[in-house]
Amino acid sequence: MRQSLLVRLLLFTLLFLLLLMAAVGYVLDAVYRQGQLQDWQQRIQVHSYNLLALVEERDQQLVLPERLQNQRFNNRDSGLFAVVEKAGEVVWRTPSAQTLGRFSSGWSDVGEWQFSRASNGEQEMLIARFGFEWQPLNSAVAPRIYNLVLAETSERLDAVSREFQRQLWQLLVEIVVALMVLQALILRLGLRPLRRMSDELEILQQGQSSQLQNDYPRELQPLITNFNRVLTAEQSQRERYRNTVADVSHSLKTPLTVLKGMLPNVVLPNEQKQEIATQLERMSDTVQYQLQRAMTGSRVSAAQRIAVAPVVESVLSALKKVYADKGIDWHIDCQSSCYFYGDDNDLMEIIGNLTDNASKYCQQQVRVRLLRENSQCCFMVEDDGPGIPVTQYEQVLRRGVRLDSQQPGQGFGLALVKDILDAYQAQLRISRSPLGGACFEVRWEGDRHDSRG
Repeated sequence: MRQSLLVRLLLFTLLFLLLLMAAVGYVLDAVYRQGQLQDWQQRIQVHSYNLLALVEERDQQLVLPERLQNQRFNNRDSGLFAVVEKAGEVVWRTPSAQTLGRFSSGWSDVGEWQFSRASNGEQEMLIARFGFEWQPLNSAVAPRIYNLVLAETSERLDAVSREFQRQLWQLLVEIVVALMVLQALILRLGLRPLRRMSDELEILQQGQSSQLQNDYPRELQPLITNFNRVLTAEQSQRERYRNTVADVSHSLKTPLTVLKGMLPNVVLPNEQKQEIATQLERMSDTVQYQLQRAMTGSRVSAAQRIAVAPVVESVLSALKKVYADKGIDWHIDCQSSCYFYGDDNDLMEIIGNLTDNASKYCQQQVRVRLLRENSQCCFMVEDDGPGIPVTQYEQVLRRGVRLDSQQPGQGFGLALVKDILDAYQAQLRISRSPLGGACFEVRWEGDRHDSRG
């Protein structure tokens, strides 16, 4: 199934937007997380400076208050902890860290900050370690180096990150939807000239116009110009073809008519006269076949929408008069929803040849059906005559082949029908009819599909 150009463009756009928004979402999320981490580091540094401002000396030892102004340090479930270490040993900790073991290893030199992540088995924690030097009031005592370690559970940061991700992806999805709607509108407007071209081609195929209009966008103008040149050349060639056909018809038919008229006055044995008459008739049929075949090829491009049922009824009405003496039992079932896109002479040739053959070879019954199956139309002609052997199905469609020499004709009818159907890309199928004779089935597309996107 051919896919719409509009659908293809929208699918490519959607794929591009999904990849773009995925990349944008990933980058924005990473930048946001990095910004969150930097904000946390700044906040934790402020906490550390506030704690260091509370440091006092007692008996040449560093001490800090048991209760701090920031209540999160006093609450065990707050998720904010602080510890002072000296040579790997804890010398002070906030009330919130009383039940916590040593949750960070390592050591920072004086003035150095170290940031890391660790887990206490239950929670993920962000850790900041800062090295500082304490000089006791007694100058005789050497300075001492401590590490202030602050930690906070990542639960709050993770919750904020998850909410940001939810809002971010929701916003990106809304942007994709809005851009796709906008792109669809833009493409429909942009493809409008192609839809108009398709409409003009439909009118052209129905024979209501001979050229495409020239008021198309600049990008399509070369295509329109070249297409119109091809149409002009094809029309000129078709006109020359018709003129040549008319000249050939006039040049050949007149001498053949004269010969036919003179033949009865020629003194020859009856057998020779009969042979000459047969050959003259054969020449006349050959000329008519070749002319009809040439005209078929020139008419396909100028297609008209023709209701098939009235044509069938017209042909059958004439055949009933021609074969009235046979007393044919006609079974006719024609649906009015079948249409043929082409030349009415070609349609008449197809229906006339097939129904005439059935009337000619039948014993007493002829069944004609015209029906529609989905987008296809089907024309079937059946008879109760001798039928056609399976091995000769292809042979009867060849030019000049006749299976029954007792019936009049030169064997060009079915060959002409096959040539016409081939020109319209229609199908001809021969089979055995339930009536006992031959069944000819013709199928063609009954709709001109609109392939616009």
